[in-house]
Amino acid sequence: MKPYYQDDYVTIYHGDCREILPELAAERNLCSLGILDPPYDEWGNLYEGVYAPLQLVVDDANLLVFTKQPFDIPLLDKIKDKVIHEFIWCFSNGGAWVSPHRPLVSFQKIYWCASNNHTYFNPRTGGGYSLHTRAFQRGTKVFGGYRELGRRFTPSVDGTWIRDCLYFDKPQKGNIAEKPEGLLFLLIRCFSKATDTILDPFLGSGTTAYCAKRLNRKCIGIEIEEKYCEIAANRCRQSVMTLKV
Repeated sequence: MKPYYQDDYVTIYHGDCREILPELAAERNLCSLGILDPPYDEWGNLYEGVYAPLQLVVDDANLLVFTKQPFDIPLLDKIKDKVIHEFIWCFSNGGAWVSPHRPLVSFQKIYWCASNNHTYFNPRTGGGYSLHTRAFQRGTKVFGGYRELGRRFTPSVDGTWIRDCLYFDKPQKGNIAEKPEGLLFLLIRCFSKATDTILDPFLGSGTTAYCAKRLNRKCIGIEIEEKYCEIAANRCRQSVMTLKV
């Protein structure tokens, strides 16, 4: 396969990931983190053609699967044996319309999947604490005859601990549905190490590749729309590794 774009960090393929992924699956342990964000209403048609071969590609690695209501429950039923944890990505802008019989959707789910409990996970986000955060001694816990001395909290130099609710508004630019860079920076930092390889088979405008490159990770992206491939390639040409890993 000839890449649409390639540099020292990023490789982008133009085409249908259902055709490209089986070829990539020949290389075991190709990546350490897979990010899967397909068109939600197509999950029923994409599951066998995307999720199954992707599991081969990211063998013994992390997989972050984006979804939203009402597609989350059917998907969870298919992948529940691989789900380790569920994150909620909340946004206060751009509520998604699903149906005249349902409320607007203001959050999406991210299923953290892995084949075992020993895949890489760094709970520290690198993000700063509130200006009011100070070291302190937690209060003593007392339940009936049980008594436990509270632990001491000290802010970490590696930033705050990741939470199961992540608050990032959607980007307000252009006509392309993008994920916020802040969300991708956080997820990539917490679920992969520096110099690891990230795989995104629905690359879109290239946010995953852009963020991976800036965090000193490599990225393999697949995108079916050529115009989005070009947008992603242009972003990667302008991206340099500048952020603390």
